[in-house]
Amino acid sequence: MKKKLLSWIFFPYSLILESFGFWKDYNVSVYIAVLGIRSTGKTTLQNYFRNIKGPTYSTQYGGEDQEEIVIVKGTKKVRIKKGKDISGGKESLRDFSEDEIGKSNIIFFLYDASRFCKESEYQKEVSAFLIVVCRINRGKRPIHLIGTHIDKIVINLLNEIKSEIIKYLNSVFIQRGTTLEISCKSISFIDLTNPTDLNSLKDKLFN
Repeated sequence: MKKKLLSWIFFPYSLILESFGFWKDYNVSVYIAVLGIRSTGKTTLQNYFRNIKGPTYSTQYGGEDQEEIVIVKGTKKVRIKKGKDISGGKESLRDFSEDEIGKSNIIFFLYDASRFCKESEYQKEVSAFLIVVCRINRGKRPIHLIGTHIDKIVINLLNEIKSEIIKYLNSVFIQRGTTLEISCKSISFIDLTNPTDLNSLKDKLFN
């Protein structure tokens, strides 16, 4: 009881000291925004960042709270702040994306590459939302553009499809007076079931 009482007494002071760089058990603190329309792997990525095991769930409107965690690579430690895993539904993206972007230090924008290469309506939906995210962000934070579900694409066609996707998205940005490369810090394609691919995204938090 005495120990618990002391922790409550000293807790406000510990926050003040931490704000000045004392008692921190990490080098960098980040808020991550993971955005994208439905079924792109947002929850899988959030869970991977936070070392959460088990099946993913269908995120509801308003999102699911994400706990703070400190991740380690070599001698460097990064604190991922408490956050939100927001739904990819239109209403949720409309109501919560701007707030998530505003709070974030880094943005991961996910889309299903296996659908993008086949469905014209999906291409338009993803492109429109990506433009909105970039407009809200105004170049203030790095955006990592991630094409997921590449394991559903025929392996012999993968490189060609990657090139076509980038070409399509770049043409959309050129119409608005910029380029995909200027708007997004990195462009990558991953298999969500491949730990190496997922780890390559976690590495971006240490850069």
